Amino acid sequence: MNTTVRTYETQNNTYHLIKTVKTTYEQQQERRENFIYMVKQKLLGLALILIGIVSCAVLKDATTMLFTSPVGLLIVLTKDCILN
Repeated sequence: MNTTVRTYETQNNTYHLIKTVKTTYEQQQERRENFIYMVKQKLLGLALILIGIVSCAVLKDATTMLFTSPVGLLIVLTKDCILN
């Protein structure tokens, strides 16, 4: 259970604000699923970048690199769920 206590002191009084937060099982599951989804998304982005690099080296042509690298970078650097 997360508890946050804030104390505000004025000239005459002292105020204590207490906030207690308990994460539910559903919230924990949702966070876990979101974390797993983001890991998969980042791995896919890295795979696209690697495919572009390898195909550029093997084929001696940068055409696939022009398409896969920007998309891979976009997938790696974003925090949005873009693969739905």
